[in-house]
Order: sequence, then C-alpha cells, then structure tokens
Amino acid sequence: MNILASVKTAPTAKEVLEAATRQRRFNMKKLLSDLQNSYPPLRKAVQAFEPELGERLSRKLASALIRNSFLIEAVLKRGGATKMLARWELEPHDPRYAPFEACDTIFQALANNMKPLLGSKWKNVLTAFLKHPAVPYELPVDYLDPSASPLHSAQNIGLFIHDAAAYKTIALRSFLLSGVSLSADVERCNPAVFPGWGDIVRSLAEATGTSDNLRVWISVWNRIFSKVKTKSYLTDRAQTGEYKTNREKRWETHPHSPQFATRKQCMRIEFKLLNQALNFEGFPSSLLDCLVQSGVAARESVVCPITLDPFSFTAFAQEAVSPQHGLSNHHIGHLVPLKSGHERNGKHTADNISWISEDGNRIQGPLTLSETRALLRRIWSNYKSAGLL
Repeated sequence: MNILASVKTAPTAKEVLEAATRQRRFNMKKLLSDLQNSYPPLRKAVQAFEPELGERLSRKLASALIRNSFLIEAVLKRGGATKMLARWELEPHDPRYAPFEACDTIFQALANNMKPLLGSKWKNVLTAFLKHPAVPYELPVDYLDPSASPLHSAQNIGLFIHDAAAYKTIALRSFLLSGVSLSADVERCNPAVFPGWGDIVRSLAEATGTSDNLRVWISVWNRIFSKVKTKSYLTDRAQTGEYKTNREKRWETHPHSPQFATRKQCMRIEFKLLNQALNFEGFPSSLLDCLVQSGVAARESVVCPITLDPFSFTAFAQEAVSPQHGLSNHHIGHLVPLKSGHERNGKHTADNISWISEDGNRIQGPLTLSETRALLRRIWSNYKSAGLL
C-alpha cells in the first residue's frame, strides 16, 4: 500500500470557497475559519489588522474582504431567492463572472489598501462601516466603471472612503443609529439634551416602553433605517422583463438591469432619505440646526411630490415604533419608475427617489411624476368644467 497516496490532501482556498457555497445555509464564520488554513493572504491580513482593530473587528473586516472579493449573492432563476456563489460559478459570459485568480488579486489589493487607513484619521470611518453596516459585510469599495466587462476586476474596483458624500452619509448614519458621532462637531448635537426631542419621546413612551431620550432616539432611527436601507441598497422584486431581481445588492445585479446601481449611488440615496426625514415637520429645529452646522445634514423643504402635503415627524416616528402590517403613510418611491425596456426608464439615483405619502403612492401607480401631475391637472380641469369645483 502506498502510504503517501492515502494521505488526504488539504483543500485549496478555491475548493473551500466552493464547498461553502454548496451548503444549504451559507456560514461566513465557518468559511473564515476554514480559509485561515488554506489561504495565506487571509492570515497575513488578519495579523496586520489586529494591532489596530482588535480580534473582533479584524475578523469582521477580513470577512467583508472575502465577501466582496470572492462571492456574489445572485438570483439565478425567475421567482427565486438570492444564492451565495463564488464569482467563477456564474456563467463565463456574465460580466460579473471572475476566475479565482482575479478574485485573489482583488482581495490582496483591497487588504493592502486597508492597512494604511488603520493608522490614520480614516480608521474611525472604516470602523463605522463595520459597526453599522447597511448590508452585511459592507465596505466602502465600488466599481470604477459600471459598464466595464469584466466588471469584477482589480483594475475596476477602488476604495471611496475619502469621498465627501460617503463620509457625510456614514457620519450621519452612525449618529442616528447610536448617538455616537465620528467628530466632536456632531457630538454636541446630543438628542438627550436638546429641547423638542423630549416632547416626541413623551408621545412615544407607551410604544417604546421607555422615557429615556437617547434610547428612544436609537429605537426610532434604527427602525427608520431598516426601511431606508432596503430601499437604498436592495433591488425591487422584479419578476418581469429581461432581468429578474429579488432583493439583490444593487451592485451585484446584472449591470444592464435598470435595478443596478453602484454603492456610491446607493449611499447618496441613503443620505437623501435620512436627511429628508430630519426635515419633516415637527423634528426639533434646534437639533436640525446643530446637525446642519456640524456638516452632516442640510435644510430642505420636504413634501410629498404628488400631493404636496407635508410629512409629520411625530406621526412618522409613531409609525416606525408601532407598525401596522399593510398600513403606512410613508413610502419610498422612484419619481420615474425603474422598468426594463421602458422608454421612460428611470435610474436608481438620489434625484429620482423620495419619500411619498400613501395617497401620493396610490395616485402615482406606475406613472412618472410628470405624467402623474399631468393627470391631476386634467382631472382638475374636468371637475372645473363640470362645475364641481
């Protein structure tokens, strides 16, 4: 008997990744553990991260790098759910396809780019992404050219942590979700001590079970953010047209799909929706002024784009902490719908999305904003001609 032949060969990193995607339920924790033994660049990265981040955050960052370099959560069939795949398990003609070697190059390039950030002022920003992700394994990385083919390559992926709009978004998100800011300027905008927030807290006391200003703040904004992140970062459930989608990450859906958007576009949408909510009627004016002066928010006039009715922040907060299934007066919609092959094809961009009231959402239906307003003008004219106004 050949003893050497009977010795089981350790699986390669490629084989470990393929085995992980074959599991009924994807398990990143197990994958990370298995890869530590078969993928030396991962061990090297974790060892480089730990002195600055500690063990827990280092593993989070390493998991995010593996997820964003090697894997994709795609819809494979009409009506199906998303399925975690290695990039090379896609069809080779798919622009999102990438062989193991290309993914390895991406991982090592991103890991090397992360190291200098950890010893700089950007460490807090990167940590905020790890502590308050909008989607699992979120990192400030994006495609440089969404039309490139292949799409997923080291030459086409870059960090955008230095982007001013991205910084503003993660700074606002971090403050709203935790009450902790990324800078001293925002730290002074403590909702626990600002006049006006206490009145809202008292109106929500029964629903939240607490009268603690900061705890209510965190509860309200985490529930609002749950809705905002779904609409900002995940595709609609679109089962018609050439490209089927079902809550994919928008940058992981097919780049020719009208549902596609880059991470940076999604972050700009997140900021717009959160900032609009801060400008709803009844939000404490002095607190908003503080956030504006700190550079993480902006004043704007916010009404439903269809009915032109204002939104009440108190009603909005009440709805967030006490939701009723199927009932909501606060919707998020595209002003020009995202429809594949439609001549009025809308894009998932910040200037094409807004909070919309229940009445406005029902009136608009599949129409564009301009078509809806033309319809309302025609109805008004008809009523006036009929002597009903």
